[in-house]
Amino acid sequence: MVKMSDEEIKNMTPDEIRKMMQKGADLDDKGEPKQKDSSLKIRIELDLEVEVHLTARVQGDITIGLL
Repeated sequence: MVKMSDEEIKNMTPDEIRKMMQKGADLDDKGEPKQKDSSLKIRIELDLEVEVHLTARVQGDITIGLL
């Protein structure tokens, strides 16, 4: 892990930051996780539909002053 100052990060180009993040996250050039040899592989795909109902009640006072 490399520690960088805020000034060093500010002077980096977006491409340099992207490459550094890919290296730290162990991603390939396409941004996909690198394949590693292992005895267990899990793939999870989610197809979700979300419905949210929101009810809000606001109580309070309004004060109007004349200047």
